[in-house]
Amino acid sequence: MSFFENKVILVTGAASGIGRATAKHLDSLGAKIILVDRQEEQLKEVQSELTNPSVCCVMDLMDVEGIEAKVKPIVKEFGALSGLVHCAGISDNRPLALFKFSALHRVMMINFYSFFELVRVLTKKGMYNEDGMNIVAISSVAAKVGADAQTAYGASKAAINGAMHSMAKELAPKKIRINTILPAAVNTAMIKQYYDLKATVDSGEGKPAGRQILGMCQPEYVASVIQFLLSDDSKWITGAEVPVDGGYLA
Repeated sequence: MSFFENKVILVTGAASGIGRATAKHLDSLGAKIILVDRQEEQLKEVQSELTNPSVCCVMDLMDVEGIEAKVKPIVKEFGALSGLVHCAGISDNRPLALFKFSALHRVMMINFYSFFELVRVLTKKGMYNEDGMNIVAISSVAAKVGADAQTAYGASKAAINGAMHSMAKELAPKKIRINTILPAAVNTAMIKQYYDLKATVDSGEGKPAGRQILGMCQPEYVASVIQFLLSDDSKWITGAEVPVDGGYLA
């Protein structure tokens, strides 16, 4: 509790799913949250459920070139960051033959390019706490294991992992740690859409939870691992890909 007291943490994708669960969990531990999402109404709903000071930043991460102008003034006013959690992402599952460049570009913009830009901007001097900062990005088991209609999604998540490894080396002298989490099927709106798609193409055996020894994951389970990676309990961990997959990769 004491570690997160008054620490400022920026959470993308905070209006729903893992981002929402993470914002609420860190708030319960005393953190001050900068909530980032394009869904303004849902974002304000999450903010109303928090007890500590927080601020909403309504932003479409497709506008990668506009990220710096959006987040910089908020961080300057609200306080230097101790943590960044990138949960925003889209899946857009479709067969390879139907995946034209425009659709691929959108997936990469939101899932990967925005992550890269956020790290670039928020690791500049004055943006993060003088004691350092911890960064966690949500990747996926799709970066490791192929699945029907997930070519673009898997590529975008693998890109996050690849960039993270080099970022870890470059950012360590600044006292900044960075890691990724690889969930499998998490009980969110995104996975429910995938289930609907899979139901039309197979009998159910290939559904993502089928390989998860521990069954369907809840967003709160991922939030607790994010808490660990943001805290000093993980102070000797950086550049790591951490599975939270219920045994999917086992």
